[in-house]
Amino acid sequence: MAEGGEDGQERSLEPSQRKLDKAREEGQFPQSRDLSFLLMAVMVWASVTIGGRAAWSVLQDMVRGALQFKAQEDPLVHLQHWAQGPLLAFAAWLTVFLALVFVLAAAGPLALVRFQPVFAPRFDLGKLDPIAGLGRLVSGANLFSLVKGIVVTFLVLLVAALYFYAQQDNLIPVPTASLPASLARMGDVLGRGLQYLLVVLLVVAIADASFQWFNFRSSMKMSLQDQKDESKESEGSPETRGRIRSLQREASRRRMMSAVAKADVVVVNPTHYAVALRYDGDSMAAPTVVAKGTDALALRIRALAAENQVPVAEAPPLARWLSAHVEVDHPVPQEVYAVVAQLLAWAYATRDSSGVTVPLPPLGIEPSEGA
Repeated sequence: MAEGGEDGQERSLEPSQRKLDKAREEGQFPQSRDLSFLLMAVMVWASVTIGGRAAWSVLQDMVRGALQFKAQEDPLVHLQHWAQGPLLAFAAWLTVFLALVFVLAAAGPLALVRFQPVFAPRFDLGKLDPIAGLGRLVSGANLFSLVKGIVVTFLVLLVAALYFYAQQDNLIPVPTASLPASLARMGDVLGRGLQYLLVVLLVVAIADASFQWFNFRSSMKMSLQDQKDESKESEGSPETRGRIRSLQREASRRRMMSAVAKADVVVVNPTHYAVALRYDGDSMAAPTVVAKGTDALALRIRALAAENQVPVAEAPPLARWLSAHVEVDHPVPQEVYAVVAQLLAWAYATRDSSGVTVPLPPLGIEPSEGA
């Protein structure tokens, strides 16, 4: 069962990606020392298997060059040749080997976070507290690591003892054989022994990496209150979101009201609905609703139309239909093209009449019937 949080609620919900990302930014992620040690051991085995003979030859050349002198040769010249030759070759081989070991050691922890490194350097003065340090030494996690280390060491020693016991017939002739033969036989025995050791380390690394991953995920689990707090932190409180939506609606309404002054006609019902239409043949494929509203907003649209000398037509069925079916900044659908065209023709005639009242003609088939 998941542990309870500070709020007393059970942490049984899977951690969100935001919490995992935040934990990684703070340097918290699953780590397995056994996995890193396994990768380094694999690197040692591969180096011995693939380049062991070459490395041994380079080492022999370095030692031989350091101990052999020519009688007529200047010691400083000999030292320079030795440093530029055998020593440099051995240093290059050792550098490559250590670089690969370092890369593999870093790959262990990164393997548990999908090889996505995050650098989070931190300096915590609390780490310098000796009392807190003693507390960490006797913590449950460290005690578990100690017990695990003892068990792993016991397994490795057990496998090594069983292996060397099984290889005793191959080891008996080693003291009496020549040096090259003894080294070759010991290298063969140790090489096979390292393979058995890698099998043990592989099992231990898989078990430890799985435990560390599940333990980390368990520590990151969230309660219902944690999810609510995270949602509030990322999206803002409901009051803030409501205030933002209110401001957005107010801004949209102001833009809509400013569009009434550029409308070609306003169709009303006569007080409960008001829809402003505009058509620009150069930029619009069809007449467009630029503003609409009901009740008080409809009265405001009608008043703005009067202030800007925009013709107002009382056509209740058309006003209701446009209000219900067409959103602001959307063109009118094809089924009312004919009706709207008659309405716009009347609006243009009204504007060109120089104050003479132009009667609104019958609009033909009403939208409520033809749509």
